[in-house]
Amino acid sequence: CPHCVRAKRALDDARLAYEVIDVSDATARKELEARSGVSSVPQVYLGDERVGGADDTVAALAAGTFDGVVAAAAPASAAASTTEMVDVAALTARGGPLNA
Repeated sequence: CPHCVRAKRALDDARLAYEVIDVSDATARKELEARSGVSSVPQVYLGDERVGGADDTVAALAAGTFDGVVAAAAPASAAASTTEMVDVAALTARGGPLNA
């Protein structure tokens, strides 16, 4: 999926770690749609909050608003919170810098 690749590249460029979550099977895809109300991929989540798809993720990173969402969602006991990015080959992004 070119949109998934673009969102992953944006997270890589921002040096944000992520983990892939596979939603290629029907059950996982239905869970994604139930959670987000959207069936398209990728879907990026910061904790339980939906950031959006590739366009939303790229725009938030470019505008600098993604960092604020990461900081606001970070638990007091952790340096970074978890962001989930759901993609056909899929992913979970973490709100902290790589190698931190």
